[in-house]
Amino acid sequence: MKKSTIEAVSDLHRGLLCETANLEATDYWLTADRATIFTTYGRILLLELYGEITEDMAGAAQPNFAWVGTTPVIAKADICAVPASIAALNTGNRVVWPGGTTAGTVVITGVEYDSPANAGVGFILGGVTAAGVNFVGGITADGSVADATNGNVRFTCVYAPMSKGAYVRPAV
Repeated sequence: MKKSTIEAVSDLHRGLLCETANLEATDYWLTADRATIFTTYGRILLLELYGEITEDMAGAAQPNFAWVGTTPVIAKADICAVPASIAALNTGNRVVWPGGTTAGTVVITGVEYDSPANAGVGFILGGVTAAGVNFVGGITADGSVADATNGNVRFTCVYAPMSKGAYVRPAV
C-alpha cells in the first residue's frame, strides 16, 4: 500500500518505528543475561529506544541497552549507563534510552504514560564495509542486577536509515 504524503513526511521527520511483541518482563529483567530485542542491518541513526510496561511488573530491575555486532563480530557496546535499581513498575511506565551519550543513564518514568524529553541526540549504530556490505547487529536489553517476578514489556525503536538498505526489525 502506498503511503500518503503526510505519512511519508512523518517518517522523515520522526523516523521509522519498529516494535517488539508484548513480552514477559522476566525474560529480559530477571537475570543478567542479555537478550536481543532488535536486529539492525547497515548504519542507522537511533532516535528513540524504550520499553513500556504493558502489565504491572513486580520485583526490581537495573535495565540497560547495548549494541552487539554479529557480522562482522563486534563486542558488546553499551549505549547507556545502568540506573539505580527500580522496582514495581506500573502499566504505562517506561524505561527510556537517554539518547546521545553512552554515559547517559536509562531514565525510568515515574508517571504512567509520560516520558521525559530526550536529553541527547540521535546515536549512529552499525556500519557498512568498504565493499558496501551492511553490518548486521543487535540492540539488546540487559537486566543487569534484576529480579523481575512478573509483568510485561513492549520495546520500541525509532530510527532513520543512514546507509543504502539499512533497516531494523524486531528480534522477538
